[in-house]
Amino acid sequence: MNLIDKIYPHPVLRPGSDDASGNISFDIKQCECRKNYVYIDYSVVIENPTLEKMLEEKRAKTSIWIECQASFYRELHQIDCLSGCVRISSDYLRGRIELIFIVSAVLDIPNYKNSSQHADYNGMTFAVYRGDILAVSDTKAFYVDEKYDSLANIHSFIVVKKSDSVDHGSVEYDFNGDNIILTLPKITYDGYETLRNLKSYNVAMSVIIFLPVLVDILNEWKHSGESFEEQNSRHLWFRAVKSKLVSLGINISDESHEAFEIAQAIFEYPYDRALNNLNSGSDTQEADE
Repeated sequence: MNLIDKIYPHPVLRPGSDDASGNISFDIKQCECRKNYVYIDYSVVIENPTLEKMLEEKRAKTSIWIECQASFYRELHQIDCLSGCVRISSDYLRGRIELIFIVSAVLDIPNYKNSSQHADYNGMTFAVYRGDILAVSDTKAFYVDEKYDSLANIHSFIVVKKSDSVDHGSVEYDFNGDNIILTLPKITYDGYETLRNLKSYNVAMSVIIFLPVLVDILNEWKHSGESFEEQNSRHLWFRAVKSKLVSLGINISDESHEAFEIAQAIFEYPYDRALNNLNSGSDTQEADE
């Protein structure tokens, strides 16, 4: 996402612009994957008297916009320090990750004026509203290693989206990319969002929503054979599933293995686990591991 070249109705401190003089420097010092999380160490330098004072007085706040096109992850993370670490679940980050540092207004400011704004503004003041951007850095990017040797977490290769137009009806899926994209009708998606973080329902979601899709894909793979592999070998989900099959000692072309049986093995036999979780009666949200 490019925020530098946007047209703003007020002076914004940003690289390559003379809206306001000063400096905003954003740097990613280190990115490290440990266990189930990605740790991003960052540092920021802001040199602008007005913004420095606003931050000191808590009239402005700092955030980092983090975006991953491969997983559709887009989140604004508020930060309290100009140097620190952001932790994100590795389920959401793979491939190229883009980050932008942002300073925004905490409250409405009817007469905003940056003491270092360009002379063309000639003492003008501006209406700035809560959340409006006052400073933005250039975009920084890094890459997260794509480790798909295990499918213990189904979210590592399946992305669930909400339909823009269908309220209820059939679930649609698309596997012509790095991820298997499931598009749920609006009502179905809302129910999925409510239940997916509840421990007792988490595995049940894989049985209800994900398992049938994988069975369908595996059936097409079994029937099409080498042509299916040629068409999909470049996709990350395919490499992940194939790696899992190798680890399980399963040959997709073996007629003794039905697609339904293979899908259950890939998801580590979710029927038993789902019933055990539901019988436990646990409905609390899963804690971070």
